[in-house]
Amino acid sequence: MPTHLSYGNLMMYIYIRCLFAAILVAGVGVAQASTVTETNIVQDDPEFGDSFGGSVAIYGTTVIVGSASDDDGGLRSGSVYLFDAATGAQINKLTASDASASARFGSSVAIDGTIAVVGARDDDGLGNQAGAVYVFDTETGAELSRLTADDASDFDLLGASVDISGSTIIATAPGDDDLGESSGFFGSDSGAAYLFDAATGTQIAKLTASDGTTGDAFGGGPRDGNAVAIDGNLAIVGALYHDGAGEDSGAAYVFDATTGSQVAKLTPSDAAAGDFFGSSVDIQGNIAIVGAPSDDDGGSRSGSVYLFDAATGAQLAKLTATDARTGANFGWSVALSGDIAIIGAITDRGTLGSAYIFDITDGTQLRKLFPSDSLTQDRFGGAVDIFGDIAVVGTQQGDATSFRRDDGTFAGAFIFNAIDGSWELPQPPPGCIPSNFTPPKCEPFRPAVVPLPAGLPLLLAGLGGLAFLRKRHH
Repeated sequence: MPTHLSYGNLMMYIYIRCLFAAILVAGVGVAQASTVTETNIVQDDPEFGDSFGGSVAIYGTTVIVGSASDDDGGLRSGSVYLFDAATGAQINKLTASDASASARFGSSVAIDGTIAVVGARDDDGLGNQAGAVYVFDTETGAELSRLTADDASDFDLLGASVDISGSTIIATAPGDDDLGESSGFFGSDSGAAYLFDAATGTQIAKLTASDGTTGDAFGGGPRDGNAVAIDGNLAIVGALYHDGAGEDSGAAYVFDATTGSQVAKLTPSDAAAGDFFGSSVDIQGNIAIVGAPSDDDGGSRSGSVYLFDAATGAQLAKLTATDARTGANFGWSVALSGDIAIIGAITDRGTLGSAYIFDITDGTQLRKLFPSDSLTQDRFGGAVDIFGDIAVVGTQQGDATSFRRDDGTFAGAFIFNAIDGSWELPQPPPGCIPSNFTPPKCEPFRPAVVPLPAGLPLLLAGLGGLAFLRKRHH
């Protein structure tokens, strides 16, 4: 800044600098963001209370969405739907061949290639809420097998979370009590997970934590569908109620999927009571991602997510939302694809919910997603998945289908497509509010009020103030 100016000249200098910055913002404009489209996918037979969108998964151009309270086979028997990710068109509706009331078929879903896996955690075939898992061919819609644990018992909840990689399926049973039985609500026992051969339906192994105990809920709580993942020969299972660093601090466990042996136990460096670390997990290669939706870094239950080297157990990074806020539950759901992570925050924006896109190579938040016309209590972000440039986001079980949109359709699941292959939303200039889609919404630049020498407003108008005002209205 120039020195030795008179007061009047100094005031003129400051104001002209502010005006010049404003002209730059208005004249140059906001950098063009990458293009991300939104498609609200709707089943062809929507009904209130179907829980459509409570679980989601994607592979290639096929999206699978659970509707665990659908009533086709009896009250809350459940169903799942297949959609074309490119068009949002429904391809098929799948139900269990032995559908029964209260089975909640579709409480969890997964897909790899042309094989879909569906959890029915409350299925009563081998005991009251013992649970079951179904395998389907997505091309034909044919049911290939029904999977159950060889030691199934009441309230095991097999199928609370499921995943598949190649020919191996993993399914959790958080109500299993081999290492301890809780007198509390279902899903708060020690818990277990099972590996199955997708082709034959044969049980390969039963997984439990090396230090598992009563109340850990290894494999997720009774309403969680995100607490297990598998990729290649590594599997990860969350135990959100584990008390290693305080009550309900949580943990996650990595296993060799070929031998069933435990490889590592994951806990964050700043673990604390009540974080529920392990509520959501995913794994890709040697990279594991784990949600702790009740972590308090940005306020009570603001939430956070951690990245680990799955083979060694070393913590790599901690991710938090740039707009972290109390009660957002960031990390309720997580998924990985390449260098990109998608993270759900079901109670961000009140009860509306949001999802965030991160670059895991440097921890940069690229974009925040939410429906363009959110409804009250959507709880968007209750379930997420991503495959390349396409993300699918569901709503927490049972909340979205209580409300209709103005056009008569339902909110429940959404597809977001990064058309040009980039999720990045450029940072706007000063005075701009970044929005979900292109172009960002901008507010005019407003410099601080500075007292002006007499006659200076007329001088500034002559220097281009009127041109600035015209540009602002474009």
